[in-house]
Amino acid sequence: GALNVISAGALPIAGPVIFNDANTAGGDNSLIVGPFAVPNPITVVATPGTGRSTLVVFGVAARHFAWRRRVILVAAAVIVVASAGFLVSRVGTPEVMWSHVIASADIGSGSPAQRLYIWSRTLGLIRMRPWLGWGLETLGTVFPYDRASLVQVFSPRPTIIDKAHNDLLQVAVSIGIPGALAYGAMWGSVVWSAVRMWRRATDAPRVLAAGWLAAITAYLVQVQFSFSVVALAPIVWLLAGSAAGWEAETRDS
Repeated sequence: GALNVISAGALPIAGPVIFNDANTAGGDNSLIVGPFAVPNPITVVATPGTGRSTLVVFGVAARHFAWRRRVILVAAAVIVVASAGFLVSRVGTPEVMWSHVIASADIGSGSPAQRLYIWSRTLGLIRMRPWLGWGLETLGTVFPYDRASLVQVFSPRPTIIDKAHNDLLQVAVSIGIPGALAYGAMWGSVVWSAVRMWRRATDAPRVLAAGWLAAITAYLVQVQFSFSVVALAPIVWLLAGSAAGWEAETRDS
């Protein structure tokens, strides 16, 4: 997902930036620095893909110079160029990538059609049990399989649908609409905390807060078309909890 790329470079830089700001201001930001005592190995392990290892290397290197803005800007430019090169080498030429973009916009076939198929039938299950849902990890069992439509939308191969490919729908079909509303409200409060943190911060902390907000927002957008995976979820919850804690600390001080 989009957050994999952001977290690989952002997490190793985040802790030292805050630590440097704490030393400069003479304050005690131990609550903020604490969660970043071990982010680098987590980032390396939890961010899959050989292409993203470049981002990890730059992130770890940049943490030692986080107070030097020019170094960070140069590192960010190199990361952008490396990412573009990775996309071209793995996906193909710009023409090929553009053809993929065009194909993804065709809701009558491919991935868009599959998503619409899953969403429509998941909504039907939610209407049947709107209050308590069907239980965690039961979608693969209760999904209304129809062989003819499955072959038309997916392929002749047997297809098992156990994910709604939409985070809110997945929660709603599992624990009901009230649970999905509470889940959405929780993430809304996290985003609002990140926004307020960005508004109040200045200089380096403001840049960090903007990256925090972008990472959380990117994840929330992409997970509405996919689903959370174990390799990524710990980083997301670390970002969410740290953002809320940082905002609460700045509000109280």
